[in-house]
Formats: sequence, structure tokens, C-alpha cells
Amino acid sequence: MNHAPPTSNIAEITPILSNLAEITPPLSNLAEITPSTSNTAFEKDMDVHGDATESLNEQRDRLDEVNPFQEQIDMIKDPNYQPTTRDFAEVCEEECEYSSDSDGNPEEFQIDFNFLLVSIQLLLPLILYCRACCSQAKYKSTKSGCALDFHCYCECGRQWKWASSRRIVKNDGSTSKRFDINVIVTSAIVTIGQSYSNLKALFDVINMPTISSTTFYDTRKIAVVPAINTVFAAQKQLIMEILKKIGIPIDAASDGMYDTRGYSAFWCRYIFMCTLTKFIIHYKNMRKTSGGASKALEPAAHMQGLRELISMYAGYFQNLPPIRSLTTDRCLTISANMKLHFPSVIHKFDLWHLIRNITMDLWPKRNQKQMEPIKLWLQAMINNIYQSVADSNGDPLLAKEMVMSTFAHITNQHTDFDQITWFKFNKLKACRHDAKSTSHTGFLNVNNAKDMNAWDIVRKIFIKGNRLEDIGKISAKFCTSECESFNSLSTKYAPKDKYFHEHETTTRLSILHWNQLKLDEFEGTRVVVGGKTSVNKTKKEKRVKTCKNASTHEWRFKIRDTSIDIMKNLKKVDENTEEVVSGDDDEGISMEKLKDNEYFAKRMARVFEDICEDDEDSSSSEDEEV
Repeated sequence: MNHAPPTSNIAEITPILSNLAEITPPLSNLAEITPSTSNTAFEKDMDVHGDATESLNEQRDRLDEVNPFQEQIDMIKDPNYQPTTRDFAEVCEEECEYSSDSDGNPEEFQIDFNFLLVSIQLLLPLILYCRACCSQAKYKSTKSGCALDFHCYCECGRQWKWASSRRIVKNDGSTSKRFDINVIVTSAIVTIGQSYSNLKALFDVINMPTISSTTFYDTRKIAVVPAINTVFAAQKQLIMEILKKIGIPIDAASDGMYDTRGYSAFWCRYIFMCTLTKFIIHYKNMRKTSGGASKALEPAAHMQGLRELISMYAGYFQNLPPIRSLTTDRCLTISANMKLHFPSVIHKFDLWHLIRNITMDLWPKRNQKQMEPIKLWLQAMINNIYQSVADSNGDPLLAKEMVMSTFAHITNQHTDFDQITWFKFNKLKACRHDAKSTSHTGFLNVNNAKDMNAWDIVRKIFIKGNRLEDIGKISAKFCTSECESFNSLSTKYAPKDKYFHEHETTTRLSILHWNQLKLDEFEGTRVVVGGKTSVNKTKKEKRVKTCKNASTHEWRFKIRDTSIDIMKNLKKVDENTEEVVSGDDDEGISMEKLKDNEYFAKRMARVFEDICEDDEDSSSSEDEEV
């Protein structure tokens, strides 16, 4: 599948070059520098910069010597300059001679992009050049966001226009006041998870014209957000078709994430992931009500989201239930809701959360002096939890006994577990290893008080709270670690140190990004290419993580193109307002229609009542003070 963004003819997609014929002299050999040939001005620019091994001074010297526009610029700046039909072609010939390799063969440069950053000092001479009298024209320019519009007047009477971007041509044939570059820039900023302030800061440093905040948020609202919803719905339908083709009930994992740190969260996003394909198949955003508690958001979002998920996939797998199992963290409220409201769904706990909780209690103490006798055993005891859950084959009692057998093993007791008094073993009577493992020299001495003190500290951490009972409910096959990875990626679009009022949009951007990564892996276009070193935040240790090649992020190009299409469907209401046409039944809502809208009228009535009440309260308080 070709994931490259769609391209068209260079004359249609390059706003500067498409108007080149309008601003250059009508000479026969002008075709030598047009983009349709290999000897383009871009080849000249590439050659001017020279080989990467050249020194900076050598490159500067060569730039001063061969600048193809320098002579023309000097002539235009000269107050005594008299325009003639002088060879503009001479510059072109010199350029064509220079745009060649060491063997004299012309170099080819494939233009596969839509826009260029061009210095205004190099662009103005081309725009203002009158091809009738070869003189410099005067001009008036207007700015509309990132787009510049020039109206040129020459002393010979000739006039012409040039714009750095094309205006959007609507489907009815009329021309919009909006430029496509402003829509594309807005779409790009939104889909890469940046804000308008970052965009403006970037353009201010470059000293480029940028869109205003009003234009940005207006375009985001009427074009980009509807485009995100459209692309999200298409991706969701594709994933549903993939899961239906697989044909087995879904084993899901779920986890929640709050919009802020601490216990002051206002929003909670709860997501459901297919453990087989790692696709995000559903989400639920829950908002805290007045006087409510933040910690209640996650169980509520879980229950409503699971109901919607079951309803969404009902009938997809013949007569089988759509959701076979659900793996969550060890939240007591979610566990109670699963037993009460979803008894047909197998509920399992996530091993990753249990291991993380034990490790976070255990690791800060590992360097204490009292832990020296057992320090060398700690990592092996953690690893044994994984092994015990996997080897128990879903037997909860056997899983608990396998985990607790570690404490007998480190005291050099490998048999006769039925005689142990500190834990009751019913199914496991001896260690599962062979005799060679008993040759270890670091076993703890049961008669040594220091050894047994360290042993008891670790045992209490393992059985703290409901951890021992929850080991029997751990899923041996599924976990929520991928959900945590998604939560980490989502902070790119909704960081916790900033407030976002459009949580639906930021959530959908995160899901589009994540699912595109998994779709690329599903199609074999995203593979492991290496590794990088990172630090485990829990253990404070370095580890190597696999690296995969970059994704195509096809969804961003689709949102860009869909935003342009939505702009083409804007229906002109009057000279200053436009409304969105989203379908046959939805004609959009203009400001005139909002005045007659029942919902709008009720909202305005409520606001008016609140204002009146506030005025009455303030006046009464003033009377009391008097």
C-alpha cells in the first residue's frame, strides 16, 4: 500500500512556480529554467551549496561569485538603471551551465513537495519584473494569514496580480475568501499536537506572516475538527471490519487516565484495547459533576464504556458474546461492577500493576542494611511471580502457592511444604526445580535473626492488602501495559500541565495516532530497526528498548485533505458569514438561524435569568449595606 501523501502536477501544487509565467519576461529560452525541465533553479540552489565537505568560507565565496539573481538585483536597485531587453536569458544560461555534475551532465532534482520557504528579497524582483518593458513595478500587498497577495502597477500601464497561495474554489464554482495555505497550516498544527501559541512563536522567530488566533480557531472549528471526526469514523469502521474478519470474541484490556495530576482531575478518559491486535476499539470520556469525587470517574467511565462496547459489537461473532474477557487493574469498585453488571464477561487482573506495586514497595528498601541478607534474591523473587502465574494455567490456588514457595526456597527448604507453619500449602508439596539448584550458597539461615528479619520484611510486602488473593485472579495471557503505553502517547496531544476543553478531539487524535502505528505493523510496513537505551522509572535501571521505523501517519494527510474538502462545501450566507454544509439533512447553522433555534433561545434565556438574579443579589446586598 502506498502511504505517501497524494501529489499532483507541480504547476498545480507549487504556489510560487505556478505563477512564474506571469512574472518573467517572454523570452524563447525561458523554458530552460521552468520546473518541467531538469535544469531548474532548485538544481542551481543545490549546486550553489556544494558538497558537504566544503568549508563554510568556500561556500560563501562561491555564493558571491555565482548568485544568478545578484546582477538583476543590483540593476533594479540602481537609480540610474534604464530598462532594456537585456538578456535575462544570460543568467539562465549561466545557471544551466552551473547546474551540472563534474562530468558536465545535467543533474536532476525531483520536486515532490507542495510549498517552499522563499526569501522575500529573492522573490520580490521576480514578482515586480514587468515583462512588457522590463522595468520594476510598484505594488500594493495585502496579508491574509500566511498568504500574501500582490497587486503590481507598472509605469507602462500594465497591471498584474500574484498570490503566494490559491484561494479555495468551492464545489459550486465560486471562489472563497479563504486561502488553502491557512487551512493546511491549521490542520498541521492540530494534528501534530501543538497549540497556536507554539505556531505563532515559530513564525515570529522566522519573521514570517502567520494566521491570527481568530482565523486559527475558526478554521479549526469549522473544518479541522469535522475532518478529524470523519477520518476517525473511517478508521474505526476499518478496525471493526478487521476484528469481524478475525471472527473470535474480543479479549479486551482497559485502563483510565485523568486530565491532571494528583486528586484534582476534572476529566477521566477510559479506553478499551483489543489484546490480540492492540487496537483501541472504544473510549469513554467522563466529566466530574459539581461536588463529585475524581476517583469516582474511572469506575463510572468503565461501566458506561463497557456497555457501549458490548452494544457496538453485538452480533459480530454469530451467537457468541462480543467481549469474552476484560483485564483491568485491581480497582475494587470496577471488580464489584463486573460481578454485578457483567457476569458473562470473564474479569481478570493485570499482572503488570501487581508487580509494579510490589516493586515500588520493595525497591526503596533494597539498599538498607537490614536487607543485605536477602538483597541478592529480590529480582529472582519478582521474576518468580511471572513464572508462577504462567505455569499455574489459570489455577488460582496453585498460583498463590507457587509464589509463596519462593520464601521456602530461599531458606534452603525444597520439600515437605505440608509441614510449613507460616503458610498452608495444599497442592504444592516441593519446589519445581531439579537438585542442581540446591547448590546455591546464598540461602538464608532460619536460625539467624538478621536473615529472618529481612525475610519477614519481604514476605509482608508480598501479602500486603489483597495482593495474595489477587494473584489467583491474575490473567496469565493478557495485561494492560499496552494501555499504559497509549496513555503515555496521548500526553502528546493532551499534556497534563495544560487544560483542554475539547477532550473528544484530543482523545480521537491520540487514538488515530496509536491505531495508525498498529495498522502499519499489521500491514508489515513498520518493523524493528534497532534499539535504544532507556531508564526504568521503577527500578532506576537502564534497559534497551526496541526501535521501529517511522510511521507514515497517513491519517494526518487525510485530515488535511478532508479539511480542504469541507471548506469547498462551505455555503455562502452573506458577505461576511459562511456555514458548513455537512449533508442533505444538515444545512449547517448560521448566526441568523441560531437566533431562531429553540435550544439557543433557551440557553440565552437561562443566561439572562442568571444575570438578572446576580443583579438582584448585588442590589439587595447593597441595600443591606446602606
